[in-house]
Amino acid sequence: MTSKGWIRRAALIACLGLSTVGVSGCDDERDPKTWVGKLGDNTKRPGAMRKLSQLWRERLAGARDNLQDPQVRAFLNDVLPRVVAAYTEHPEELATRREAMPILAGSRDPRAIPGYISALQFTTGNGDSEGMALDAARAVLAMCEPPGAPRGAAPPADCP
Repeated sequence: MTSKGWIRRAALIACLGLSTVGVSGCDDERDPKTWVGKLGDNTKRPGAMRKLSQLWRERLAGARDNLQDPQVRAFLNDVLPRVVAAYTEHPEELATRREAMPILAGSRDPRAIPGYISALQFTTGNGDSEGMALDAARAVLAMCEPPGAPRGAAPPADCP
């Protein structure tokens, strides 16, 4: 085979490969919806939650910890319902729950309350479980703190 024929074959193979990738579609690893879709799969849930936790930290840092930032709000709207469901439906998956808690606790969002309740049903003597219960309790208190209030200040009277 001549070098020209070899190059043509390689180009044809590359084009076919690229068109197959384009047809089957690639998951966008930066899109939280990609990972939310994997939370229902027992084998993919731990990795998906780990990636969502990483994306949460990145989004929050990019917004300078501003929970009202449109990108942070959009992220929470996309992921919070399924993260809460995965957290409450799989109490035996401590590693997955450990990855989910920063999203739940950091959100200060009432939609995370079922997750907090689940975390408060902890296993005595299990450091991870107890730690998540403390994080959940702190998150509930933080939901009642007005922005800019000193940490640990008494909640307002209208706090649920």
